[in-house]
Amino acid sequence: MNKRLINKAADWFDDVEKWNSFLELCDAKDSIKARWLEGATDELRKYFVLNPSFGWDFSAWGCVEEVLPVGMRLPPPPLHTEQASVLL
Repeated sequence: MNKRLINKAADWFDDVEKWNSFLELCDAKDSIKARWLEGATDELRKYFVLNPSFGWDFSAWGCVEEVLPVGMRLPPPPLHTEQASVLL
């Protein structure tokens, strides 16, 4: 390892409590990442449900509808252009 990086780490974790806290966060890394990803995914779902774009499809999967604004339900999947033209 780079000697400068080792010295920097030694300065950051200059006591046992800081080091133990760092190790606990390292152990919880996957849980922390999953929680951030879930929050971001929920926000993206809300955005695409509230702001549909003409010509684009959006299907929410693995979604708990609790993340949507009160009273809003997921819309049915839109018809593709080919399907819509057959129905006309």
